[in-house]
Amino acid sequence: MKINEIESADKKFIGRLLGIHFKTNGNLHIDDDGFVSCDSYIELSTRVKITKLPVKFLHVGGYFDCDFNTLKSLEGCPETVGSYFSCSNNDITSLKGCPRSIVDDFYCEKNKLTSLEGGPDHVGSNFICNDNYITSLIDGPKTVNGNYMCFDNDLTTLEGAPDIIGGNFACFGNHLTSLQGCPRSVGASLACYNNHSLTTLAGISSNINQTLYLDYSAEMPLMRALVARNIHFTTRNDESTAIQEVLNKYAGQGKSAMMKCASELLTLGKKLGLDLRQNARW
Repeated sequence: MKINEIESADKKFIGRLLGIHFKTNGNLHIDDDGFVSCDSYIELSTRVKITKLPVKFLHVGGYFDCDFNTLKSLEGCPETVGSYFSCSNNDITSLKGCPRSIVDDFYCEKNKLTSLEGGPDHVGSNFICNDNYITSLIDGPKTVNGNYMCFDNDLTTLEGAPDIIGGNFACFGNHLTSLQGCPRSVGASLACYNNHSLTTLAGISSNINQTLYLDYSAEMPLMRALVARNIHFTTRNDESTAIQEVLNKYAGQGKSAMMKCASELLTLGKKLGLDLRQNARW
């Protein structure tokens, strides 16, 4: 790494810290306030475990990667990055200090987050916040052009999710009771299985371009699932497989196909000796 314009003792000390804790192949600049900028990527070394970044960054032209350490805070992270930002697999409890806008992916999974406060407003590609303790998506990014992964958290509602997701939306493994707050449009698949309190699909996206993944329940009204192009039950037996086949005959047609699909489900129920009246509801 090349460090430009290090003139004071403080800058030399910052330079030594950069050499100990970080890797890059770019040019580094330390301004008079002690902030570091780099025209390439920055990686935090995992050789030395730290709870806080030892220097403060301003601009990073490539990606900024500080994952797989023991950080408790994002204080000192750059204001802007030219590629992805990753702080996953740490002990972070708040996103305060991270960049406000991400050109590429944002990774903060496997930390100790309970909210998305302080996180980015815009993510150019994927937003990955799974395996935390997040209870609300409020304060999360307003635009995500790729995948939004918030599975295995403590969510009871999807309020605060972006209106449009460009890729997949994965909210499985939470404590949802409905899909209220779900993105209006999902560019790929929606996965909401393993939410054991989910009793209704009310609030589901009006447009799901690929597959809806959910658990089958005899108590779940299923006609709203027809907004998806394909429907896949993650809990399968002969009966649920037969029900899935009927639903997929009408998948992607939405409410306009509800009457025909409901009628066919009720006929199937009589054949199988099952009461599918609840499944045949909107």
